[in-house]
Amino acid sequence: MNLKLFCAKRTSYLVALGVLSCALAALSIIADGYRAGNSIAALVPLYGSVAGVAVAGAKQALLIFAIGVGLGYLWEHGRRNGTGDDSPADTGCGAHARAAGDEPRPWNVRLALIAAAIIFVAWLPWIVTHAPGTMRDDTFPQALQWFGIYPYYTQHPVTDTVIFGLFWSLGDLLGSRGLGLLCYIVVQAAVTSLLFGAVAAYLDRVGAPRLLIVLAIVYYAFSRVIYQPVDTMSKDALNGMAFVAFCVLFFEAVRSDFAHLRSWRFCAALCASIVLCAVTKRTMLYVIVLAVAATIVVRLVQRRPVRRLALSVGSSIVIALGVWNPLVNAIVSAEANPTYEMYSVPVQQIARTLREHPDALDASDRERLEDFLDVERACEVYNPWRSDEATWCVVNASRFPACADIWLKLGLEYPGSYAAAVMNLTANWFSLNATIDYGHDAQAELFTPERMDAWESFFSSRAELESFVETLDLTQTEGLAGARAALERLDAAQRSLAPISSYALWCTVLPLVTLVYCLCCVRGRGAVVACVSLLAVSAALLVSFLVGPIALYWYTIPSVYIVPLVVAVPFVSRGVEVLNKQVM
Repeated sequence: MNLKLFCAKRTSYLVALGVLSCALAALSIIADGYRAGNSIAALVPLYGSVAGVAVAGAKQALLIFAIGVGLGYLWEHGRRNGTGDDSPADTGCGAHARAAGDEPRPWNVRLALIAAAIIFVAWLPWIVTHAPGTMRDDTFPQALQWFGIYPYYTQHPVTDTVIFGLFWSLGDLLGSRGLGLLCYIVVQAAVTSLLFGAVAAYLDRVGAPRLLIVLAIVYYAFSRVIYQPVDTMSKDALNGMAFVAFCVLFFEAVRSDFAHLRSWRFCAALCASIVLCAVTKRTMLYVIVLAVAATIVVRLVQRRPVRRLALSVGSSIVIALGVWNPLVNAIVSAEANPTYEMYSVPVQQIARTLREHPDALDASDRERLEDFLDVERACEVYNPWRSDEATWCVVNASRFPACADIWLKLGLEYPGSYAAAVMNLTANWFSLNATIDYGHDAQAELFTPERMDAWESFFSSRAELESFVETLDLTQTEGLAGARAALERLDAAQRSLAPISSYALWCTVLPLVTLVYCLCCVRGRGAVVACVSLLAVSAALLVSFLVGPIALYWYTIPSVYIVPLVVAVPFVSRGVEVLNKQVM
């Protein structure tokens, strides 16, 4: 099918895509105002004039529309007949149309291994020149826990701390903790590349065109939003591996209309991936529960069985929260410390509103609210772009339901303040100009003067802190400075193309464009429901981003890791419709 025929046949999709493009572009531009300043008023100074704002918005709308047209053409043209050649089917155009080649292909292990090897080799120059690698800010306190400098606590998953600690101790055996970090990163890169190879093989299994498979391999091998996090010791990159495994298994379960759950091996693998997701990052359990809950709801509406799915996920939660975490925490005597991240949005809204309108509450309402939050302190420390400072002022989280009416009443009286609080906190997720930068220099990432001031609270003196930092041996090799600089120039060139490194493209735009295509073009109730179930994973991720404490680059890892799977949703859903027709 040529592009002209595609446009003629898919008018409804193009119209919906146009509306979506304009809406997302407007949201992206508005988000830029809140990123640059503290309100939408910052837009004109940012872009020079009202006309500059309009031109920037039009460019972004055209970019999103062009991406949608390109993907739509790929989905429509990406047919594969029984011989494995890409061609439109006689029975109808589109990735969802039934043809002889719609039966799933066998798993191509050779393709998976070749793809994994290409990806791993492509990462090696970056890993070698930036050895021993870096850590994120949360990992440093985990190191302090492992080496007995500070007691264990549960704010950061203890499972992650133990895994990281084993490699630090390996470094001690090898004579350098830096070597231990490098060993961890090499192992992480090897496992992650194998999982990405499995994604490529899965695209082949569901009949995705070769072009999409090649693009997926290139994306995994050379995109800076991939090779940078792979080169870090962080709970997010560790959890990302388990999440990719879960998504491949969940997608295949949906494609088989959950028939695979009759296999104990498949069921055990799915449960294991969920457990690993839950114990390596708490937020990911919420994401999986939301996605599975949405799937269960749509299946119940269809009167389809959900027992095996519910039992698989339920048993995984019991193992993770009722067995694994308590056991690991007990072994290291970890102190359970409460976190209030789920209250980020309401606390930010309350703090901003009362900071701007100190007399908004009468004495009785303020007294009730004080049972939940130290209002005066929260207003004083309020940070528009991060909720940690304000949520640390929560006095008793259990009192929030009792004062929820006050929160709602304030929102009705001051909707502008509430909306501004949310936009400041979430702007990056909507902006095509907000660039993802994971950081690739431990000194610049962890040991700036400001960071050292923060870490000093864990030690009795600054000298003791500096002595411990030296034992980590994180200095990069001077002899590779030239090669490292060359790679960083290439990285900077990719970064300068802001949209391809942006939060919004990978986390918001691509899932929504895929959803619009599925709703407009995918035929068959079963296939549409499958699309909704599959895209519920991306939707659950986005919800977790929007209610989180900050729009942080580390949080993007699960979204960027599963981009090829998201783009393959129309091909996966086709298999569901074929199964439904065979049953009929």
